[in-house]
Amino acid sequence: MKPISLTLSISGLLLLSSQVLAERSITDDAYGTYSASGCGSLTDQSLVVSKGALMFHESYCEIVSEARDGMESSLALLCSSEGEEYDITAQVSAYMNGNLLVETSEGLSNIYEFCSDSH
Repeated sequence: MKPISLTLSISGLLLLSSQVLAERSITDDAYGTYSASGCGSLTDQSLVVSKGALMFHESYCEIVSEARDGMESSLALLCSSEGEEYDITAQVSAYMNGNLLVETSEGLSNIYEFCSDSH
């Protein structure tokens, strides 16, 4: 009887872990500084990921909505740059090596190398 109880508890924990993962944003897991042109100083090929936002060169994009499937997210973003606001969508895929593939509705498609977990 005890092994069945233990199995039920483990199943409950696995279900809870899946629910927590589904509720988190990809920005919670991918927080940090990235570069499509090699790590070093921030350039026009840099990406900074913070909680609820992506910061590209001269553009700040806040996540308006997110549909997450494991380590891939479809994002609706409200961006601002040079005094203007605009909406874009983005697909973000996180790789096991820490890098990100980012593809946007504006035609941007880059693999960003993880550089550091600080900004």
